[in-house]
This record gives sequence, C-alpha cells and structure tokens, in this order.
Amino acid sequence: LKNVSIVGKACSSKNGKDTLYLEGTKYSGGLHSLKKYSHHVSKKIIDVEKLDSIVSRLKVKRVDLIKIDTEGTELDVLKGAQKIFKKHHPRIICECLNEESEKEVTSLLKKFKYKVKRIDKDNILAY
Repeated sequence: LKNVSIVGKACSSKNGKDTLYLEGTKYSGGLHSLKKYSHHVSKKIIDVEKLDSIVSRLKVKRVDLIKIDTEGTELDVLKGAQKIFKKHHPRIICECLNEESEKEVTSLLKKFKYKVKRIDKDNILAY
C-alpha cells in the first residue's frame, strides 16, 4: 500500500513519554497497555503522540476511519484526536469494555456532533 506509514509510538492524549505495561506470555501482545492491570508483569518507557500531531506531521490530507482498541486507554486516544474530529469527522470504531468507558467516550464524541451506537458487545461506532 502506498498510503500507509508505520509510526513506532503509542497514541495518547499527549506527546512525550509514558509507561507501557507488558503482559507476561508470548501469546498476549494484544494485552499490553498504557493502563496497569494485574496481569502485567513488566513495563518499559515508550514514546507517545497525539493522533492530531501524527496526522499533522505526516501531512495526512484525509482521515476517513479511526479504529481504537487500546486496552483501557481509548478515551486518551480520542482526547488526542480532537482536531481530526473537527476537520475530517471520520467514522470511529472504538472498544468500550464497560458502561463507564462507553459513557465517557460517547460524551466526548457527542461534543463533536457524533452519533454513537453499539455494534457488538465490545465496540461502538461513531459517525
């Protein structure tokens, strides 16, 4: 693909450094998170960047879709993408594993005139 760039950073609500908590088994790469859970056994400091900053730095002309599944830090990713919401109003698929997370995410997105609906037991769609 010609329109794909790999960015070796985690998305967050800030630019800088943060702690990535690592799950212990070799089959659990999808369970690492910037949020600490009991199953995390180690950690490392990594670079984090707002989606707004990444899109600006890479001179992305259009954002149509954002998919977020960050093991509990979805709201932070969204907080770092508010310029994208205003300029591009992309569709968003976002994991919300509990009612509290869904309320927080929905509240933020409604400020940008998004409609939000649950599409399965773990994810919402904002459009």
